Amino acid sequence: MVTVDYFTDMLCVWAYGGQIRLDELKGHFGDKVQIRYRFMPIFASANKQIEQNWKNKNGHEGFNQHLQQVATQWPHVSCNNELWMTCRPASSIPSHLVLKATQLLDEQNSDAAQELGMRTPFEMMMWKMREAFFLHNQDISRMDVLAELVQQAGYSWQQVNQQIESGEAFASLADDEKLKQQYCLQGSPSYVLNEGRQVLYGNVGYRIIQANIDELLNREQGIDGASWC
Repeated sequence: MVTVDYFTDMLCVWAYGGQIRLDELKGHFGDKVQIRYRFMPIFASANKQIEQNWKNKNGHEGFNQHLQQVATQWPHVSCNNELWMTCRPASSIPSHLVLKATQLLDEQNSDAAQELGMRTPFEMMMWKMREAFFLHNQDISRMDVLAELVQQAGYSWQQVNQQIESGEAFASLADDEKLKQQYCLQGSPSYVLNEGRQVLYGNVGYRIIQANIDELLNREQGIDGASWC
C-alpha cells in the first residue's frame, strides 16, 4: 500500500478543483492507496492576506476575478459570482479544526470508514464544506455554519465540539503543521509520498500523480526497472 499525505487549505481554489484527482486515484488504485488528509493554514488570516497580495490588483474584487478565471478551466466545478465580495471568511482554521475533530471521531468508530460511493462520509463532508464556500458563498469560518454542515454530513455536533473543547482537535492540527514544516511544503494542495521523498505541489496533472504511485507500488512488489519518477 502507498500512503499519500494530502495537505490542503479549505479556502484554496486549487484544492477545490483538484478534488477530482483524489476521486480518480481512489477509483483507480482502490485499497492500494491510503489518502491521509492533513490541513495547512494558507488562509489563516484570509482578508489581510488578500489585501496585501492584491492591493495593487483591485483587492478582493481582483481576487474574485482571478478565481472566476481559474474555475473556467474545470468543467466539474463552479464559483459563486460574489466569492470574497459579500462573504469574506476571516480564516480557514475553524474549518480545519472541525475537520480534525471529525477525523478523530472516525478513528474511534470503525464503521465511519464505510464509503458512500467513492467518498467516505468524511470526504463527503469536506466536499460539502468546500461547496458551501465556493459555490454557495457561505462563511465557513463561522462555527454556526460549520455546525450545520457537520450535522448535514451525519455527524453529531456535540461530539465534534467535545473533540475541540478537549484540545484533541487542536493537537491533531498541530501535528499537521509540524509535518508541513518537516516536509518544507510550499502551499496547497501538496501530495507527499514515500515519507517525504516525493512531493507534488499545486495544480499537478493526474497522470503525474499516478506515475509516482505506480512507481512506488512496483518497487513494493519488487518489479525490476529504473525509476523515472
